Amino acid sequence: MGGLPHSRGWEKGFLPAGSLEDVTDFQYWLSTNALTWRGADAAAKALEKAGHPDAARVRREANAYRRDLLRGFTLSRQRSPLVPLRDGRWVPHFPSRLYRRGRDTGWLREVLEGAVYLLISGLIDPRSREAGWILDDYQDNLYHTPPYGYVTRDPEAALRHRGGFSIQPNLLAGLMPHLERDEIEVYLWMFFNAWVSCYREEVDGMIEHPMPELGFHNPTAFKTSDEANAVMWLRAMMVYSTPALLHLGRAVPRAWLADGEEVRIAHVRTRWGGAGAHWVSELSQGRITLEAELGPGPDAPSFLARFRHPSAAAMTSVTVNGEHWSRFDPVRGDVDITGLRGTLRIIASYREPA
Repeated sequence: MGGLPHSRGWEKGFLPAGSLEDVTDFQYWLSTNALTWRGADAAAKALEKAGHPDAARVRREANAYRRDLLRGFTLSRQRSPLVPLRDGRWVPHFPSRLYRRGRDTGWLREVLEGAVYLLISGLIDPRSREAGWILDDYQDNLYHTPPYGYVTRDPEAALRHRGGFSIQPNLLAGLMPHLERDEIEVYLWMFFNAWVSCYREEVDGMIEHPMPELGFHNPTAFKTSDEANAVMWLRAMMVYSTPALLHLGRAVPRAWLADGEEVRIAHVRTRWGGAGAHWVSELSQGRITLEAELGPGPDAPSFLARFRHPSAAAMTSVTVNGEHWSRFDPVRGDVDITGLRGTLRIIASYREPA
């Protein structure tokens, strides 16, 4: 916290300089500090909820740490060159460590442990202007530009099936800010591209990363960390939980709810209690039914159930446990079930059968 010799003072309040997983250079790394703050903030919330006598002190420390980090990262961003986007705009860039001006060396520093962790950690709101700069840079530049991503020889033709991921496709949770922003098609595009790039039928698992090119794999047979991420991202399509929200079906692919199809998930544990959901599409009869199970637990500020019609048709009416229900958004497909628990039978009706 004090002054250091030959320092501009940007690192005041940061962790001491340290290494970054495979990178052994001692620096003031963005991701390490952002995720350490996330842990401190979570600890403060847990102590506050428990009424622990140290809760106020830990909260003060966590909040002060956040202020110091935002100050340091902002100073670093203000002194870093802008980066170009595909549409002709130039946006600010957050370097992966303090005192670095511009891009860092290699994909691990710049992409895997880069600025997106400001959003994943919650240090910067994923819906903010700064988040837009970071996400646009990842999508336009980092995910498909060597040495940060795979070689993309024809970006216009290949972006659809090669975009949205980098060299270790199922390790970086770079798709999660898009889910928080409710950019569902982007989230699904990134999820499925990353999944199919690493899944190998011969081992029924995810390899670490295809090398030296997509379609090949290194000697690592499978990688449990990457598999765990992919399964959690799949779960988040159907049960998504944040400090402000429990959302059933937030990102279920529309094609999964074509007439006659079913989607089911059970025994999910969330911060708001257990949850399960079973959608049955009967669009030939003009409806989609959701059987939801919400176990006991604290009430979230918002409980929502989403119906993603295959052709994005608007709902005309909703019933919950047989009763007419007015709390729904017909265009977004969200039904507000805040305050309800137990077994819920929700029927969304549509004007014309599919």
